[in-house]
Amino acid sequence: MNDKISIGNRIKSVMEEKGLTQAALQRLCEPLFTDDNRFSKGMLSFYVRGIQKPNDDRLKVLAEALDVAYDWLMSGEDTFSEKEDAPLVEKAEEPIEEPIEEPIEEPIEESIEEAAEETAEEAADEAAESPAEPAEAPVEDPPVSSELDSVVLQYEGIDYVLSDLSKRCIDAWQTEQGKEGEGPDSFQMYLKPEEHKVYFVVNGYDTGSVDF
Repeated sequence: MNDKISIGNRIKSVMEEKGLTQAALQRLCEPLFTDDNRFSKGMLSFYVRGIQKPNDDRLKVLAEALDVAYDWLMSGEDTFSEKEDAPLVEKAEEPIEEPIEEPIEEPIEESIEEAAEETAEEAADEAAESPAEPAEAPVEDPPVSSELDSVVLQYEGIDYVLSDLSKRCIDAWQTEQGKEGEGPDSFQMYLKPEEHKVYFVVNGYDTGSVDF
């Protein structure tokens, strides 16, 4: 089992023990966020499902929010309740007063599609609150790497060209986020042949998936 799946399973086990939903865990993380370690609800869903591994700064936030040891969350060593003496992340001055309500029966089953929709809604709210900026010239889609043209995924007797899947993911992101004609600054793609899906992360924040 790889690291990102193992970490996701440990996050889920603590959430289940504490009766936390992903939304509740996100609220616990909010006071610990900085510009360097912030992540969206959609990205949290990726971490829980083992699709992507959080970096060290974000893992420290999750360990502090879940009240578990960072080393345990990272590697499974020691026990999850054995926290280090010094806090890994400086807590906010005001404690979280909002009580955690009763858990949803299936807290970990939030779909990637729902997570992506929530992320899109957050982005829309932030855009509405931000002052309008001068329009910039549209950026053309980045050319699909010729290297991807030669990479083919064969599954159940069918060939899938990675450059085609990459373009479909970028098209889906542009449509969902209303960014037609704009190219991403960064792009990651995760293939899940057993689910017949390709999950993607654009600009380190926007998430989504396409079927194949």
